[in-house]
Amino acid sequence: MGIFSGKEEVVDYTYGLFRKFSGLWWPSPEWSESVDRKRAFFEARGSATVAHSGVPYSNVYITRFDVENGLITRIAEYANANLYVSLGIEPTPTEIKAVERVQARR
Repeated sequence: MGIFSGKEEVVDYTYGLFRKFSGLWWPSPEWSESVDRKRAFFEARGSATVAHSGVPYSNVYITRFDVENGLITRIAEYANANLYVSLGIEPTPTEIKAVERVQARR
């Protein structure tokens, strides 16, 4: 679980996914949007292979995208963090910040 804020963090997180996983895709995603069209929501089960180990990986995600002037400004992702941690993938500094934001809200 993490909250990524601002363009730099969102881009770093997104590119990081493609460095950590191969064959990353989300079959049958469900998309919805808020009434004011300032948020989009994505729900799906991800399917990938961990790049450093070759281990298959699947998790369920609910991701919220905040949008301003047609640009994504914030991503909040909710998934089984324990499953992700069990893969032994070292978090990036951006991911650590994102998790700390979630913890600070508790």
